[in-house]
Amino acid sequence: MSAADIDIDQLLAALPAPDPRQMWDELQAARRAAETAPPPEPSIIPTPEHVYPPGHRWWWRFLAFPCAHRCGWAHLEDLLLNDLEDAARPFVISARTPAEMTQAITARADARAEAQRQRIEDAVRQHLRTDHSDHEVVGTLGSTPWPSHPSTGPGKAPPFSPPTAGPIHARGAS
Repeated sequence: MSAADIDIDQLLAALPAPDPRQMWDELQAARRAAETAPPPEPSIIPTPEHVYPPGHRWWWRFLAFPCAHRCGWAHLEDLLLNDLEDAARPFVISARTPAEMTQAITARADARAEAQRQRIEDAVRQHLRTDHSDHEVVGTLGSTPWPSHPSTGPGKAPPFSPPTAGPIHARGAS
């Protein structure tokens, strides 16, 4: 065993033993809060699919957000590249307590998630305005989300259609 292994073993031994009753109470409180929580806000962001575009390594993860009208278009979001770009920027936490550190890290994660959501929504809105301007719902697109899911109502895709149409190279990217 190395000195690092001994240090980790000592740290783990020094941690307080988990209290099963407290863990159960926290789980039940979370379930009750989830039952009474309002439904999530509707969004125009479609359900993503994992894709591996040609010319990229198999581990280079992309998420494709396909058009809800099944036209073959998809917005590609490169998750690894976004993480690498974010990691390149300095992140200084001026906190004195663990709670302040947690708040700072959470705030940064929330800001990254909001930027990603905005990027995807902007790409979907732009696609809908340019390629599906003849659909009645597209004319009402603004900063508010759709009243219902885009796969419902007039112009919806049949239930047996695939999530994306056409081969992967025909989808394009935004």
